[in-house]
Amino acid sequence: MSYGYKSWYVVLLLMFIFLITPTEALCAKSKAKYLNRDKVSYLLLESYRVEESQSKDSLVASFEMLKRILEKEPLNQEANYNISRYYLLMDMPEKYYYCVLNAAISDSTNYYYNLKAADNAMRIEDYSQALSIYQRLIRNNPTDENLYSDLAEAYLCNGDIDSAMACYDKIEYMTENMEYVAYTKAGLYEHLKQYDKAIIELKRLLDSDTTNVSYLLSLAEVYLSIDSLELSKSYIDKAKALDAGCAINLYDMAYYEAKKDKEGMQRSIRTALTCSDINYETKSEILKKYIANILKVENYLGSETTLEMALLSTDELFNMVIDEYPRESFIRELYAEVLRMQNRCDEAAEQCQSAIYINHSNIDVHRQLIQLLALSNNYDGMNSAIESAAEYADSTFVIEASTYYYATNQVEKALNSLISATEKYKSPIFLSDIYMTIADIYFNQKDMSMPGKYYQLALQNNPENKMLWNNYAYYLTVSGGDLSLAEQLSSKAVKSNPEEPVYLDTYGWVYFKQGKYLFAELYIKKALEKGASNNPEVLEHYGDILFHQDKLEEALKYWQQAYDLLEDKEENKTLKAKLEQKTYIKE
Repeated sequence: MSYGYKSWYVVLLLMFIFLITPTEALCAKSKAKYLNRDKVSYLLLESYRVEESQSKDSLVASFEMLKRILEKEPLNQEANYNISRYYLLMDMPEKYYYCVLNAAISDSTNYYYNLKAADNAMRIEDYSQALSIYQRLIRNNPTDENLYSDLAEAYLCNGDIDSAMACYDKIEYMTENMEYVAYTKAGLYEHLKQYDKAIIELKRLLDSDTTNVSYLLSLAEVYLSIDSLELSKSYIDKAKALDAGCAINLYDMAYYEAKKDKEGMQRSIRTALTCSDINYETKSEILKKYIANILKVENYLGSETTLEMALLSTDELFNMVIDEYPRESFIRELYAEVLRMQNRCDEAAEQCQSAIYINHSNIDVHRQLIQLLALSNNYDGMNSAIESAAEYADSTFVIEASTYYYATNQVEKALNSLISATEKYKSPIFLSDIYMTIADIYFNQKDMSMPGKYYQLALQNNPENKMLWNNYAYYLTVSGGDLSLAEQLSSKAVKSNPEEPVYLDTYGWVYFKQGKYLFAELYIKKALEKGASNNPEVLEHYGDILFHQDKLEEALKYWQQAYDLLEDKEENKTLKAKLEQKTYIKE
């Protein structure tokens, strides 16, 4: 009996263990789960709290808390979404996209998470993912027409045109907004060059309202784009009959331009420029386009007289717009440029002065005025304009001003302005350019005693001045200076830009002065190939090199080419003597 009793006791004990222990284990797991969830909730709240201070340390702390949450719950939608913002700020787009997508997957009913994830998918061109998310959003929000528009865009990007159009049809069914849908679909069909389908959509609109001017003109535009000119004109005329206003002349202009009807084009331009319904910006564009069309060579077959007459005809058009918009400076700038093309520089300068009066700080108009006054040989006026422009220009304008002074034979004024600038400005790079310009002026004036000093100052201020390398090297070869330094500088210039013919010519000339004629020929020939074939100085150099290689006939050929290109034949008497005496003459 005792044995049996013990057996039953053991059985009951085992049953108790097996029945009770799992429940306790489950309770322990459940307790741990709740504790974990509480910890996650605490970390989320704490991340929000510390983030509010917006200090660098608090943002780092918030970011670390969110990372700890995701270690415990990788699919926690709130933590994923919140941490994604940090990845965006840290310029880590892949992690940003991954976290937003995780948030959307974790909470498929959250409108904002899913919309953001779909938008991101579109940005990185993951169109299949975007389609999947938009479709899920629509299942959860079937009456949101905006989602159908987004879905249509995703279909279009994915190349599924029919499904995209079905989305727009759905929008029309939901909203009864035929105009939006028809215009959208027509625009897409035009982009796809499916003009017949675009026309069907626009005609569907016109059938709903045959007196709608916009519908008529939209059809006119499509027919114009496929060169159905007469059909286009018929819809333009129908719109005119409905008293569409003078702005319709813009469509007339497009029609006449396509038809290459110059008289019709000019009539419609005149009407458009007097139309009060057309704004200033559009009128300015009309004039720009009209002038560009005049300047096309094929319009006038190179006839300067015909071109001048055509440009002269723009006077009335410009004056019409200027009278209507007297306080707009751009139209005067444009008119000044057209007047300059006709060599009416004084009138052009007046337009620039008016434009400057309207807008004092427009440095481009100041430059335009300076150039015009220089062309008119009005040097006093040019000097005054330079002084006025300097008030609105940056510091580099001093070099530009000196170029104008030098070009108008005011050499002392050019040099004085630059030398004064060296006392005013302290930037080494800018000072290098100023010193180089001073040296260049002395060199061009054939004053060989002065350039070396200023080239050296330029090099000290900016040893990396590429143009200086070339100019200083050329000066050294011509003046009989240090040819070793010249070779070093010229070599650096060529390495910095192997395609620049001026640099190649200098390098070749350095070799010539060293008596290394094969190397000299190699680099001068390259200079000619790279665009210097119309430069008389380079051609003369090549002739000199060929002569020193006993190639007299070839040398004479290149000397002659150089001489023929000279504007002032008396300027280079040495070259003339080389041709007459058929020998090299050292300068």
